[in-house]
Amino acid sequence: MPYPLIARVNAVNYGASAHRGAWSTPESAFSLELMIERLNPTHVVLSIVAFQKTAQSTDIDYTSAKTVDVQEIRAVVERLHSAGLRVILKPMVNVLDGTWRAFICFFDVDVRTEPTWSLWFASYTKFQLHFARLAQEMGVEMFVVGCEMCMAQHREQEWRKLIADVRSIYTGLVTYNADKFQEDKIDWWDACDLISSSGYYPMDCWSDAFRRIEKVVTRFNKPFAFLEAGCRNVEGAMDRPGKHDHRGARSDLDQLQYYTALFSACESSGFVSGVCIWDWPADISSLSELRYCPLNRPAEKIIRAHFDRTSPDQFEKMRKPLPKAALRPFPRKSKGTKLLVKIMRKIASTFSRLGDRIDQK
Repeated sequence: MPYPLIARVNAVNYGASAHRGAWSTPESAFSLELMIERLNPTHVVLSIVAFQKTAQSTDIDYTSAKTVDVQEIRAVVERLHSAGLRVILKPMVNVLDGTWRAFICFFDVDVRTEPTWSLWFASYTKFQLHFARLAQEMGVEMFVVGCEMCMAQHREQEWRKLIADVRSIYTGLVTYNADKFQEDKIDWWDACDLISSSGYYPMDCWSDAFRRIEKVVTRFNKPFAFLEAGCRNVEGAMDRPGKHDHRGARSDLDQLQYYTALFSACESSGFVSGVCIWDWPADISSLSELRYCPLNRPAEKIIRAHFDRTSPDQFEKMRKPLPKAALRPFPRKSKGTKLLVKIMRKIASTFSRLGDRIDQK
């Protein structure tokens, strides 16, 4: 029996963490058109970032200049829809002091003299509903009620209430973006239309990750997609793909190997409905040499090939059970694969030099 699937999601996270005005510039318009042309996605993820002061603050601000405004969102959504693409709107919260949102946490039992879950969820719900109404007005195809909120996920009743409130005003697909290793830690996937997570798995974890995720898909009988997945072109990054501050020498090969392993496993799984690449900035004029964005890097061609190969008209052919052989990780520097790695290194080097020439023009 085939796994549950939704319409194919070949997506790119565009203009993440943008501030007000960042999506309304000529540079943003150019970047958006270039992304569509180069990667050929079916969907685009728009992450709308609000802020709270600390991990224990209960006020979430989504109206300041740190957040893109409604007019910008409308313009980008309209452009994407006019190009025939679907939109995934993901309002998420960050912490101003730099703490990762996964560590937002309060006492399990509310204490009157301390910040509480009830106060935080009241503010968070107001924030989510504001953008859920906007998503409904614009005909956005999917809405994400949270991202990588690891220490808040056990608050099952609050999440169920939030999702019910969103559904009262929004009629599209609803999901939550779990972090890596968290897919089986959530007991309220039945309230969502699909299971989704961030696919920042180290290279040697793909096999175990896919087996674990498959069990969650089977348990809840829901489709699955990676709403974030990416790797910087930094030496060692394929073993720490989610670390944006990981330091090392430039290595387009690490980025290439990460995507090769990811797409190989996804295409063979039978239960992955799509992957959302992280990321493509709103302004590509000042891209750093070490980055997630695959523009003019060898990984760009791998991503485009995967998107073309798994386009909606090809997707039905992938509805098959998960073969064990597909779970083998991409070959590393073992004795039997040295030649393969050497060849890939030469290919990566060639594409990198070509990309550098294009960057300089």
